[in-house]
Amino acid sequence: MYFGRVVGGKVEWHTRMHDRTDGLGGMASVLEECHRVVVPLPNDRWRRRRTPSPLRLVAAGLRACGGTSRRPEVPAGAPAQAWSVLEPDSVIALHQHIAAAGSTKSGHLLWAVSQAWLTANGGSSRDWMVPVNLRGSISVPDVRDNQFGYVQVRVRKQDSPAQVSARLDHLVTGPEALDSWWAATTLAAWPGNAFRLELMARGVGWAGDGVFSNLGSWHVPEVPAGEAWVFGSSVNRFVPVCASTVTVNGALGMMLRLRADVAQGLDVTALMQSWGEHLLHT
Repeated sequence: MYFGRVVGGKVEWHTRMHDRTDGLGGMASVLEECHRVVVPLPNDRWRRRRTPSPLRLVAAGLRACGGTSRRPEVPAGAPAQAWSVLEPDSVIALHQHIAAAGSTKSGHLLWAVSQAWLTANGGSSRDWMVPVNLRGSISVPDVRDNQFGYVQVRVRKQDSPAQVSARLDHLVTGPEALDSWWAATTLAAWPGNAFRLELMARGVGWAGDGVFSNLGSWHVPEVPAGEAWVFGSSVNRFVPVCASTVTVNGALGMMLRLRADVAQGLDVTALMQSWGEHLLHT
């Protein structure tokens, strides 16, 4: 994973390995490394169920074990990436726009990046894997270790931001994320197994269009004015596209990363600009 400290338009990159931590854990550790501050991690407050349903666990496990057993080759070439920062004043305007649209921030961001992609590439829908924080719902000794599940969200061209937000909220507060965690953890030999994330993705029946991750809003007084952050997850053999966001002290950082084969014939900078434009034009 890639965490960018943006000052004066220049980025200082920090990396974290996804087999050791998730996006929230990585973000907290990088902020602490840069600013010598302890950043608490949010607990999951949305889970309706603290224990997995045996039937759903079996179903998730069967999905994870199903399909082709041959792992695709890693496409050659470096990923294409682009990032953008919305300053706090613009984010305030965005929040007002989101409220008027009857959507949520995560749902609106997901809707906007989907519309940008579909406008540039055609198609009628995109299927996104969305990671869900499970801290508080599962017991893992190290608070920085991977503690998330996945839900699959389909965004259609004709959807409104409010519809996408409602669909996302329904899935995030449902059982799928917790089931995907338990299925992957049970099937993998150990939590850091290199196959674990793929098992988790396959456990919810992922079609493989991309990952959307919003690390939420962070208030860190030690971060000086004028400093912003961007975050990008890794693209690999089964994740072709990553759209990631994080807000630190009111500044919203957005980042796109495209696998080399997916990026052919695409202008990732123009796609990034389109994502920003769709945020304020519903």
